[in-house]
Amino acid sequence: MRSKFKLFLVLIGVFATVHLFSQNQKIDSLKKVLLSQKDTSEINTLNALAKEFSPVSLDSCIKYNKVALDKNSRINFPRGQAKAMMRRAGIYRVKGEIDSATTVYNLIIKIATKHNLLAERGEAYMFIGFMLQNQSEFDQSILNLIKAEKDLEKANHLLLQARSSWMLGNAYLKIKAYRESEDYYNKGKECFAKLGDSLGYFDCVLNTAIIYDENERYDDAMKLILSSEAYYRKVNHTGALSASLINKAEVLSKIKKYKEAEVALLEALELKKALGAPLGIATCIKDLGDLYKQSGNYVKAEKFYFDAIELARKDNTQHIILAAYKALYEVYKAQSKHVLALDFHEKYVSLNDSIYNSDKSKIIEEMKAKFETEKKDKQILQKNSEIEKNQLEIEQKSFQRNAFLIGLFLVLILVVIAFVGYKQKKNANAVLHLQNTEITQQKQLIQLQKHKVEEHQKEIIDSINYAKKIQYALLAHDDLLNENLAEHFVLFKPKDIVSGDFYWATRHNNKFYLAVCDSTGHGVPGAFMSLLNIGFLSEAIKEKNISEPNEVLNFVRKRLMESIGNDGQQDGMDAILMCFDMNTKVITYSAANNEPILISNNQIVELPKDKMPVGKGEKSDSFTLYSTTVNAGDTLYLYTDGYADQFGGEKGKKFKYKKLNELLLTNSSLPSKVVSDILLTEFDAWKGDLEQVDDVCIIGIKF
Repeated sequence: MRSKFKLFLVLIGVFATVHLFSQNQKIDSLKKVLLSQKDTSEINTLNALAKEFSPVSLDSCIKYNKVALDKNSRINFPRGQAKAMMRRAGIYRVKGEIDSATTVYNLIIKIATKHNLLAERGEAYMFIGFMLQNQSEFDQSILNLIKAEKDLEKANHLLLQARSSWMLGNAYLKIKAYRESEDYYNKGKECFAKLGDSLGYFDCVLNTAIIYDENERYDDAMKLILSSEAYYRKVNHTGALSASLINKAEVLSKIKKYKEAEVALLEALELKKALGAPLGIATCIKDLGDLYKQSGNYVKAEKFYFDAIELARKDNTQHIILAAYKALYEVYKAQSKHVLALDFHEKYVSLNDSIYNSDKSKIIEEMKAKFETEKKDKQILQKNSEIEKNQLEIEQKSFQRNAFLIGLFLVLILVVIAFVGYKQKKNANAVLHLQNTEITQQKQLIQLQKHKVEEHQKEIIDSINYAKKIQYALLAHDDLLNENLAEHFVLFKPKDIVSGDFYWATRHNNKFYLAVCDSTGHGVPGAFMSLLNIGFLSEAIKEKNISEPNEVLNFVRKRLMESIGNDGQQDGMDAILMCFDMNTKVITYSAANNEPILISNNQIVELPKDKMPVGKGEKSDSFTLYSTTVNAGDTLYLYTDGYADQFGGEKGKKFKYKKLNELLLTNSSLPSKVVSDILLTEFDAWKGDLEQVDDVCIIGIKF
């Protein structure tokens, strides 16, 4: 038996060497192909290169993924966009940026649903389910993985079906449903074997070892772990190797081989640090704490448990925190530190109840019962198909005979009813004729009134739509923005047909001016104010030759107060007016109530503003002239208050500026078109079924 196992390991080594050599050859081949390709083919090759680099070089993976996203933003290629965004979400996931990964996966689901991309949608559901496992949301994890399984079976994507089965096995393993877990691992192994995917096959083997470990079958578990470890070392798969070492250490510690377990865990920790995987690092640190606790080194164990809790909290990895709470309770109890022991026991019980509450268990049991029922139903249908066919033929003959008899009886009844009805109808015709004449006249009158109302309503809507055309004609058009700005986006979403928010631009004396403004009101009143404000901005710069942004806003305020009057009305606008000097490359601006946002070196900088409107307000000081400096890679955002003030979410609260700025920071490295899509998706998701409360206008400029 041992000689067969050794032979098996030798064969693994040969295959692994060939696999590593072929992977390097594949990367070199893809690089050569890339040089001769354009458009969709080029994006496909860039996505393939990012995929090949993902297990060996995260930096190279990020590099090729960024190029793919940049190029995809210039053409309409939904599948290429979905695949590039899938790789970006994977990068966020590996780095532990779970919220960013979830946002991108949800955007992929929206794109895939729109273009019927079942495989891409299934893969996005699959990874959302995978991440939810780490947050101990096992019921939601299984629901998302079931959605993935259905999509992937329809798409006939065997590889992703295999991975989905592996993840479902993991989900059931976490809730100790060992039979269901092993069934899904076996299903995954079958799929991976058909594909010749040894890496996926050994991932299922390794996780099956965990089932044996938890059921105290340590010899069986160790055999599977050692075979997986040997394969991962040969193919140089850092992430999988670290996982096998963690499982190996757990079994070694249970059979009291503490020194060997410590060596395995320390190697796994170094590998996880090299990968930059927060969950893996937290797992290793927690397991080292377990090891020191078992060997009686409580001081060292305590330090490692607190380190694990701190890391796990960063990406909300609840099962690590739960295990650490329980272990700390045991450490303090062993040292007779009863107050601390009680404290951590209470924390453990509280968190355990929230993770494994009765509602989640009920959902999981219902899903398990549903699967068993569906399986049995299929077997019954197959066995009884012939019986049902014979019964159907008998029922059809019986139905035909009975139908004939019933039909004959009904004909006789209808003859009697028709005769009686004829006499009654003859007497009622005169009365009905008179009533019908009156009803017809009433209908005609109502129809005439309805037509007048519809005509009047149509005239109003037509007038507003014509006003919209006028307003949109005065907004900054794409050609002007493209000539004067490099990479940028405009998100403009009025509450009604016409808008109080507007964005306006002009070029004068080799200076480019860009304004993002929020006029008083929205709808038709707001649109009238926006037209007035645009007219005064144009007059100040084009006719009066006022060059400084603060003096332009001073002029507009003066003209507004002259035009509208000074009788207590506070009409005007909140505004940001930027000036880009094409000769000196200096950027100056003036801001009334709304401040520009600059993202530089992955930091948010809220640029200064004047806390007063362009119009009548509590203050009438001269507006301040500000200047700012930007560097290559910086992004400038100009926005009104509509996005931040939108009500929504589970509690119907405002989105708020802090959350908006964090959303911009998280996605600032993505292409502008993708950022615009993410902002719109997040806004619609937050708003839900609630009404949009105000106009929305956001402009992003990448330098």
